[in-house]
Amino acid sequence: MPRLTLSYYPDITQKQTEKDVRAAVVVFADATATQLSDDLKTSIKIQVLPQMSVPEQHEAMIAGKTHIGLLKPVGYVFAHRRVPAVVPACVAHRPIDGVVGTFYFGQLYARRELGIDSVESLARQKPGTLRIAYGDRFSTSNFLIPAAIMRVQKGLHPFLFFREVMFAGGHDRAAEAVYRGDADIGAGHDGVIKILAEQFPDAEHKMVRIGKENIHSDPVVVHSGILPAPVTLEAIQSACTKVAKTPSVQKALDLFWGWVKDLSPTKHENYASIEKALGALNLEEADMLR
Repeated sequence: MPRLTLSYYPDITQKQTEKDVRAAVVVFADATATQLSDDLKTSIKIQVLPQMSVPEQHEAMIAGKTHIGLLKPVGYVFAHRRVPAVVPACVAHRPIDGVVGTFYFGQLYARRELGIDSVESLARQKPGTLRIAYGDRFSTSNFLIPAAIMRVQKGLHPFLFFREVMFAGGHDRAAEAVYRGDADIGAGHDGVIKILAEQFPDAEHKMVRIGKENIHSDPVVVHSGILPAPVTLEAIQSACTKVAKTPSVQKALDLFWGWVKDLSPTKHENYASIEKALGALNLEEADMLR
């Protein structure tokens, strides 16, 4: 009986319990295993590994210790650089600005009272006067892409332009730091201000987006070099795509990744914007995933 393993990292919204996150991942894994079994006419099992930190999951994927991973986009790109057999099988679909698609975005936002409403107006501020709050150093949307927006569009150094640089430890914590006045500029995913408004109803009035950049969404990643026969990358893509149409899996993916409505097959080339951002900032794997 072919046995696969699946890895995942902690809740990205910091709104779910560890127990609920794991339960959601197990629902996805069990449904995918059942669909694979039906498609391949043989019994397939998928074991969900214990929750890992982002760096731990990255190392497990490139070492061939897990067949399938629910990865962050930037983590996937670094893993593929090390082991080309690590490839994206499927990508999450999310509703952005009312349209469901395979992209979300990373954004920069500011306290509205500062009068900064664009990257251009940010660049007009005196260097060394503002404070910025990122989330996690290994995050695509609340560090890498927002930092690259400043660097590419206006040549602003994502650290040295500011008086203080904070890594708050997540999207919600960075947004709350800006809301409370502990930072002037923040970085996060497309829904971070709306989520904060659930706790602080005036958040959308007090904070304004000043720049954004699309990101190909979260991937289901497969180490294609270690798959046991008869399991293939194509079989996993097909199974994931089928089960993502079911209400139970949609609910599970929504809890884990947030606002996920579907999965579809994807390819490495769709993550080129992340490669470009890493190059613009001269960042290496050890800088973000040590």
